[in-house]
Amino acid sequence: MPTTHPTPLNVLIASYLEPEYIAQIRAVDDRLNVIYEPELLPVPRYLCDHIGAPRELTPAQEQAWREHLRSADIQFDFDYVRRTELPELAPNLRWLQATSAGIGQLVKTLGYDQSMANTLFTTASGVHAIPLAEWCVMSILNHYRNLPLLLADQRAHRSLDYVKRLGWWSSVRGCRTHRSIRSIGCSRPASWKRCCRSPMSW
Repeated sequence: MPTTHPTPLNVLIASYLEPEYIAQIRAVDDRLNVIYEPELLPVPRYLCDHIGAPRELTPAQEQAWREHLRSADIQFDFDYVRRTELPELAPNLRWLQATSAGIGQLVKTLGYDQSMANTLFTTASGVHAIPLAEWCVMSILNHYRNLPLLLADQRAHRSLDYVKRLGWWSSVRGCRTHRSIRSIGCSRPASWKRCCRSPMSW
């Protein structure tokens, strides 16, 4: 039987993405033809900026980008510069992967739910779950350890036993924060005192 070759899928990267992630996408499947030309994309203003500052393209560059849109089967992120034209510019688009979670209203506002009814739109919901959880735990611990007081003592070069000074244990024992902290293993007063030494020892 003759060997059949799978049809390649054109994956257009429409916002800046670090080279290592481009390499990971290319490694997923041999069928993926990943199109990534950062010189045609908005200029990122900071790390993970997927909107960027508009870039002025030459007529030739604009034509090249429009050809990429026309050939795209899959698109990573919106083309924020030409988003109102997307249904006409990307007639073959089957899947658009957004870089944010809340795109439902944008899809409806731009009429994509009607004009691109055969295109699948997916969100990035959940990709930041771990750092968000870390920030939550950090905030709880900062409050629980009274970090503002420690920093103020450090700036004032005060070396005081703030556990005794504020009656810290009696003030937090039984409170909601204390019950939350117990769930992550910080429930022994002896270990607290070892960890809460003078900020001058940092």
